[in-house]
Formats: sequence, structure tokens, C-alpha cells
Amino acid sequence: MGWWHISNDGSGGFGYTEPGDLCNGDKPADILGPAVDKVIKAYEKAWGRKPFREELLAALDFVTPEDIENYND
Repeated sequence: MGWWHISNDGSGGFGYTEPGDLCNGDKPADILGPAVDKVIKAYEKAWGRKPFREELLAALDFVTPEDIENYND
């Protein structure tokens, strides 16, 4: 399992190298992968199609706490 720095230009590519910059990793992918699969199946059942990327991003935005930087659960 690894972590790496990412660019904030929307490409998901590598870009930042300083601590505190944007990061991603295998663990978030392991968690989100099955969740996205379930969302795709829900769209296929309800709408007969896969969701558009914008719909997936909107769903993630909808369930993300507004104060995520201060969120403790």
C-alpha cells in the first residue's frame, strides 16, 4: 500500500512534493472502488445506464462534510 502526491489540476497526475500538499493512495482506492461499483449498479437499475462522471463527483460532494478539514468521526 502506498501514498503519493497528486496535482490539483484535475488530471490526477503527480505534481506536488511538499508535505501537506494533495495526496492519494491505495487505501482510498480500495475503499472507494467497491462503493463506486455499487453506485454504478444503482444507476443501471434505476436509469438503465451507467452514471456520468459528473454524477459520481456530485454524489461524492453531496456526502462529503462541508467542514471536512475539521471533521472528526
